[in-house]
Amino acid sequence: MSSSPTPEAPARVLLVEDSENDALLATFAFERCGHPVALEHAWNGEECLSLLERGAAQANCSLPDLMLLDLNMPRMDGFEVLRRIKGDDVYRSMPVVVLSTSGAAADIQLAYALHCNSYVIKPLNYSQFSAAVHDLAHYWFSLIARPRCPAA
Repeated sequence: MSSSPTPEAPARVLLVEDSENDALLATFAFERCGHPVALEHAWNGEECLSLLERGAAQANCSLPDLMLLDLNMPRMDGFEVLRRIKGDDVYRSMPVVVLSTSGAAADIQLAYALHCNSYVIKPLNYSQFSAAVHDLAHYWFSLIARPRCPAA
């Protein structure tokens, strides 16, 4: 993991989301959240893992400070992404917040069993979505200490 974001180095967030509307909502919400954020977007689990592999291969271990992960995506769903990330020493400590429309108890249970760091049910309107993003950004980038990227 990278060190805590600073004004010179905004927090890096990887949004893994197949819905164009939800991706746009997240982009707008992060622009207005009050924390400097560099948002990267992957449309599915395969693209997510490819982006992570490229970042981990860099000399400075350029991994996101936070991943927001949708569950229901084509090609590779969020559960499989969680299995792979949390099963890999390089990525394991990267915070992963599931951001899903599903409030199904089985989905929540499985996501936590696969070691997600938090599970947030996507709010249905923009003001609630924006408030949730603001709260996530404040928590992950202001309140807590996060681990650095492990040595490769």
